Amino acid sequence: MSIPNTKDPDTGVQVSRLTLGEGNYLLPYYTAEALSPDGSLIACTRERDGCVHAVLIETADGSERVISDDKAQLLDESIAFHREKNWVFYGGQDGLWWYNADTEKTELIYDCTGTTFQAKSEISVGDEYVVFFIFERTPIGKDREGNPPKVPPVGNLRSFIVSVHIESGAASVVWGEHTYLSHPVISPLSDDVILYGDQGAKERLQELFIIWRTERDGREPFKLYKPYKQRPTYVGHSFFTQDGWVGTQGMQFGGQRPDGQYADMYGFNGIIRIDGTCDRRARCPGGNKPLHCHAAFADSWWVGDTLPGEGSYDTQMLCIMKNNWETGFVQAEPFCAHGCTHERPFHVHPRFTRDEERVLFNSNYRGNCNIYIAETEQYFSRWQDRVPFEPRPARNCRPSVEIMRSREKGPEA
Repeated sequence: MSIPNTKDPDTGVQVSRLTLGEGNYLLPYYTAEALSPDGSLIACTRERDGCVHAVLIETADGSERVISDDKAQLLDESIAFHREKNWVFYGGQDGLWWYNADTEKTELIYDCTGTTFQAKSEISVGDEYVVFFIFERTPIGKDREGNPPKVPPVGNLRSFIVSVHIESGAASVVWGEHTYLSHPVISPLSDDVILYGDQGAKERLQELFIIWRTERDGREPFKLYKPYKQRPTYVGHSFFTQDGWVGTQGMQFGGQRPDGQYADMYGFNGIIRIDGTCDRRARCPGGNKPLHCHAAFADSWWVGDTLPGEGSYDTQMLCIMKNNWETGFVQAEPFCAHGCTHERPFHVHPRFTRDEERVLFNSNYRGNCNIYIAETEQYFSRWQDRVPFEPRPARNCRPSVEIMRSREKGPEA
């Protein structure tokens, strides 16, 4: 089976469409490993006719293998590879499955059927453990028309970070709160170090925490960014870099007016150690909007699904970013058009392959959501002759809905 491919007309990047069948193919959340250790298989979910399946796809020819049962009813994006073995983990609201791609054996290693708890889609796989989070299905009442409130009261919500030992299946609660804990990620350097977000803070400003998986005296989460009332920080996407730092993307606000709004803000990429030291930030170009990064190769090379320019905000382009921690600014090069609408469950979720030679991403530019591969072709060498990045004046880059959701550009493969 031949894989459609073409070059991006603006950047010349070679782009191939890997999925050819019907249905929406979704890569896992950006913190999860989508590639097998040898790079020959991609793990994704596929939704078709109202049913979500776990699927493995051959990178050589695009052939696919469904590995989940028809009755599983999985969650979108809920799948991940082990870093060193051909093991795949996928989950639904009621459980977590382990699939051995070598033996084609499937095992249910966590089951929450018959309970008041529901699992979520983000899965992180370490060497010996898998972590994910669950929350309690809590009755919260209805309004006068019989509809539940759109946003449940935080005080009524309980959620937990759960770890499961892969071989034995032993499960334990790492941490729990009466709030919305989310996005747990295992450090690439140790199964004992876990990063997670708390989205239940006042004003919905997500906070980041490090917690140790194993029991110990006085074990409590450690908050990475301390709150400052006059300059609050919203921490968005976060992940571990390959060398064990925490990579973050956020917004910092300042100059609060009497009406509660802020007079200024800036978007930044950042890295910080797990003990809260060495807080380094690089301001995003184009003004006060970040580049919406999704995955890092190391602490300074990132890939994102937006490309703000001078006074503009373009969500149609992937970009390769270089974070200059010394100067405090980000350089960005356009990579290729993705054309994704970002309408859930569709999301671009770009990430580098381990050899740094390709970028995987999603797009529903052609209707159904497909998986694409873009070749870097020594793309990083484009910075060798560039002058050091110079600060630009802040600009208001708030996009219109038409600009944000325009689908004029996208992969033609």
